[in-house]
Amino acid sequence: MQSFDFSSIESYSLYGRNSPFSELQSISDVTRNSIEIAIENGFDALGYRYQLLESADVVIGYHIVNRAKELRAYNRSVRYCRVCLPNSNTEKSNSKTASTGSLIIDIINLENNRTVWRSVSQLKLKDNDNSLEVQEKLEKNILAMLENLPRS
Repeated sequence: MQSFDFSSIESYSLYGRNSPFSELQSISDVTRNSIEIAIENGFDALGYRYQLLESADVVIGYHIVNRAKELRAYNRSVRYCRVCLPNSNTEKSNSKTASTGSLIIDIINLENNRTVWRSVSQLKLKDNDNSLEVQEKLEKNILAMLENLPRS
């Protein structure tokens, strides 16, 4: 396994709404917007710049676990391999099991379209949460997830 140089990351992107990535799970545009805003805020807070996909160093993938079939399709799409990830046995965030209601954030190497880092967090969203509460929970979870991102 070849190690990924996380210090080389200066910019990131997200998959476009018309990409095959968006078709991997059915979530509302409102939920997608909330997740993407929280991801952008988290990565921006760490000093990364948002770029168009063709100019970015990495792309950020995300998935809310709902059905196993959707998760398998997502994992194939981002070429996820837990044992292939750097420090997969020691990083607490990478060893968590994704269960229903979990948010997965992946950093994907654009050179080979393979996940190089993954974090999983249980969102604990409630049906009666308003949009502000959902956004706050997403922001809090994503910031906590990014604390485990290798930076050197």
